[in-house]
Amino acid sequence: MFPNRVQRLLTVYAAAMAAGVVGVQIVITVQDQRITLLSTAALAAVAIGYSIFLVTHRRTLHRVRYASLTADLIGYVLVNGSYWLHAGYLWATGQGSAVDAPWYGMLFGMSATWGLGLAIHCWASIRGHGFEDALI
Repeated sequence: MFPNRVQRLLTVYAAAMAAGVVGVQIVITVQDQRITLLSTAALAAVAIGYSIFLVTHRRTLHRVRYASLTADLIGYVLVNGSYWLHAGYLWATGQGSAVDAPWYGMLFGMSATWGLGLAIHCWASIRGHGFEDALI
């Protein structure tokens, strides 16, 4: 019963994250495909929501094997994937010149930095011995 609760929780979280990153990409689109202070503020709002979710549901997530890691993976894929898909669309439609220095910071800097943290989280989840008593 408990893993089903976590599954529902992660599904709602993924839907909320997807809606948030779509909102960020819409802000970028209406700002002439530029990464601006407004689009960064929109991303910060998504990041705050992500953080609030992880903090408020920490106990629940830690009771099911790899649920916390799954939440981290969902965030990474949706946020970074949305930027890569948007940039790919711009390149494919001949608007590649819009992908300037702020875009490269988001694409490479955010992906690499967060990716390193995610790799550490994966390693710690696999090596950790705190999940043996967790539900599968």
